[in-house]
Amino acid sequence: MIVRIAQWVLRICIGLALILGILFWTSHAADSLVFVHMGLGILVVISLWTLGLAQALTKGGDWSLAIGAVVVGLILVASGGPRTRFSRARGTGSSR
Repeated sequence: MIVRIAQWVLRICIGLALILGILFWTSHAADSLVFVHMGLGILVVISLWTLGLAQALTKGGDWSLAIGAVVVGLILVASGGPRTRFSRARGTGSSR
């Protein structure tokens, strides 16, 4: 049951975070939505790590998938954390 919930949270949050990210990148989203985007990213990482832990603890589970989930989560945290200001002048979405 927890795995099924984590899967749905992951699917929904990735989709919404991707849409918001594209809107930020094209300068079509309000600055007030940054915290929503960050919250979605946190939920993505937590659900990804939950699925990785479930994979590791399941009898016959693959530890390499669990380690991969942790690594991908760490990459998401490292790449998303430092981006606090977006360049709106050129609409490129690059962080300063």
